[in-house]
Amino acid sequence: MRKTFFLLMAAVLAWESRADAPASAPEAIAALRKVCANAGLFELRKAGEVNFQFNVEMPGRQVHRLWKWKPEGDSVFLNGKYQGEKRPGEFVNDIYWLAFPLMAYDSRDQAEITLLADTLSPIAKKPCARITVHYVADKGFTPKDAYHLYVDANAKILEWAYLKGGEEPPKLVTSWEDYREFNGVTLSLSHRGAGDFHLYFDKVSISP
Repeated sequence: MRKTFFLLMAAVLAWESRADAPASAPEAIAALRKVCANAGLFELRKAGEVNFQFNVEMPGRQVHRLWKWKPEGDSVFLNGKYQGEKRPGEFVNDIYWLAFPLMAYDSRDQAEITLLADTLSPIAKKPCARITVHYVADKGFTPKDAYHLYVDANAKILEWAYLKGGEEPPKLVTSWEDYREFNGVTLSLSHRGAGDFHLYFDKVSISP
């Protein structure tokens, strides 16, 4: 049934590509678009302001960054201070954690995207599909790196894995949990991995 679901999505999505874009499977693009649509992530493009605090807790290290992002004009503020015309690398990292499906969809011409219709999630061992986003050598925020998204039949991400340089085994595998809705946009606010790794978001708000 999961395989049928994702293949049907390919039938209703027009395949958009550039001549120089990496080769991606149309059904994989369709599946990624469905993940974005079901979570309302496309609404982020229309938001007046997106606020969130990025937090990481692990043995011996803690990170906390408070962001304000105004999508129109792509203005970024860290702890209330404007960061200039170019997005800081820390913000790109943090917004990828918060809204990776949208970031991946918007940069789909820089990555090879594939779909495995039937597999198991690596942590909970739940039946799911796997969407893989593999950035090509000189493209994307993390060139050559790959990401596995483990997605249930409702196009909701259960877990994901980060493959440095696109190589197995993954360097990091985490859950996607604590889903909450903000003005029609559903976000996962908590990610847990091995070794007491916990990445989470708070102080989240999205204004029209």
